[in-house]
Amino acid sequence: MPLEVQISNVVCVAAILGSFAVSSIKIIEGAALGNGLFMIGAPFAALVCYVICALLKKNKPGVFFCYFWLCMVGVPGAFFTAGASYVSGTAYFAMTLVLAAFVFHGRDWIPWIIVQSLVILGCVTLSYHRPDLAVEYSARRLVHIDVLGSSFIIGLGIFGLVKFQIWAYRLQKEKADAASRAKAEFLATMSHEIRTPMNAIIGLQDSILKEPLSENQKKYMTNLRMSSFALLDIVNNILDFSKIDTGGVQIMDSDFNLTALLENIVTTNTMTAEKKGLVFKTAFSETLPKFLRGDEVKIRQILNNLLSNAIKYTPKGYVELAAFICSIGPDEESSREFICFEVKDSGIGIKAEDRNRVFSPFEQLDLRKNKGILGTGLGLSITRSFVRAMGGAIELESVYGKGSCFRVLLPYLWSDKQEEAPVLVKEVFFAPEAKVLVVDDVDINIMVAQAMLGEYKIVPDSALSGEEALEKAAAKEYDLVFMDQMMPGMDGIETTERLRKISAHYAAVPVVALTANVVNTSQEYFRDLGFNSFLYKPIETEKLFKCLTENLPQDKIV
Repeated sequence: MPLEVQISNVVCVAAILGSFAVSSIKIIEGAALGNGLFMIGAPFAALVCYVICALLKKNKPGVFFCYFWLCMVGVPGAFFTAGASYVSGTAYFAMTLVLAAFVFHGRDWIPWIIVQSLVILGCVTLSYHRPDLAVEYSARRLVHIDVLGSSFIIGLGIFGLVKFQIWAYRLQKEKADAASRAKAEFLATMSHEIRTPMNAIIGLQDSILKEPLSENQKKYMTNLRMSSFALLDIVNNILDFSKIDTGGVQIMDSDFNLTALLENIVTTNTMTAEKKGLVFKTAFSETLPKFLRGDEVKIRQILNNLLSNAIKYTPKGYVELAAFICSIGPDEESSREFICFEVKDSGIGIKAEDRNRVFSPFEQLDLRKNKGILGTGLGLSITRSFVRAMGGAIELESVYGKGSCFRVLLPYLWSDKQEEAPVLVKEVFFAPEAKVLVVDDVDINIMVAQAMLGEYKIVPDSALSGEEALEKAAAKEYDLVFMDQMMPGMDGIETTERLRKISAHYAAVPVVALTANVVNTSQEYFRDLGFNSFLYKPIETEKLFKCLTENLPQDKIV
């Protein structure tokens, strides 16, 4: 049963038992036989109705009948026939309102609270104008007994209800946490299972494109590669949304080259825009710093998401990326500096009534007009989550049919960095003497790695398991090890731990994790596992180049 139904059932049964207890106390106090039978009759009628409805599997009517007999018949009856109007009546009426909060859910409680309030008002008004209708206690000791009994019954009743609900929701939270952990594990597994074949698909496409091809073959392979990256983007968006949904967004601030980042984003998106016949414009302020402090990866993803959407929903005209520093505040002294990015387009625009929905997950607006435009509807939702996680804001201006402007404001974090560290290697280099070991349990992944390393004239050794990797490492001193993180049997983490213990050489040798798990994305995470750095699958050419320049011995590079 749903949790709300379970709570309703437990509360109803507890209320029936409590009503029998209260009725018994009233009879012991000396209530008249007729009044006593009436007070016993109300919880008995509630019990009969509840049992019948339970047997018929009609939970909702059972709750309604139970509440009616106990709170709208039994309590008002006790108010007049058992002296409650003089002592405990108000407390029992208060209890009826508390019970309503526990047994009714959704909007069902609204009419019951209204009717119950009218019943309370009617009973108090009637007892005031017709005091002869309310039975008085025959002895002072009965008043004290009633005060004592009602205090304990109602106090313990409310205490028990609150404790029960806390326990019930804590139980549900534990189940939700377990489900969240299972979801995270599932995502890690699915990430690995999906990205592993994508590594082979994209890696082999790159290798094929470097071979002599006819014009048609090159065109087909280029389109196939673009489709592969589109599929990878969809997978990444789903994983990003899942991380956001489970509170897994981490902001990794570091110094980065803003100029280089913007140039890279412009280059990538200009090609896409020009293929669609669009003009790609830029407007970068001269006051922009060369270096900035922030999460470069997420800023890149934010801008790429916005530009991708702009290009996607602009059939003709232009797309523009602007960046500048702005100050926001009531006056100059208390204003705060932000870095502002604007993505404008001359596309289809967004209707005024749809602007509140545009950042909702899985939303695709104006489906008829946008038929044929592919996407998950997650890009803007992810973008807003990243912006908020960085303490910024995102704004939208749009005229339907004329275009849109998305404005991202991020807190301006000054970087002390002035220049990039000098690169000690050539843009193109070879390392034929480098001893490299690639460990992966999938043959085709090793084939991809061999092809990519072959561009640098590196002929790597390979191992299909952790055990085989340790055997080869014991027989030969490698300069660099690429280690698949997730392998059956001895995984990459355990293999690396054992590798470090082989000798002093392997205690210091660079080990790079090859991972298809994008759930954990921080450099610190992989360092804590014993790796020097990591590469995502599919392996990107630029990142492999950087990894080799940082980890290969300089005397092996020519």
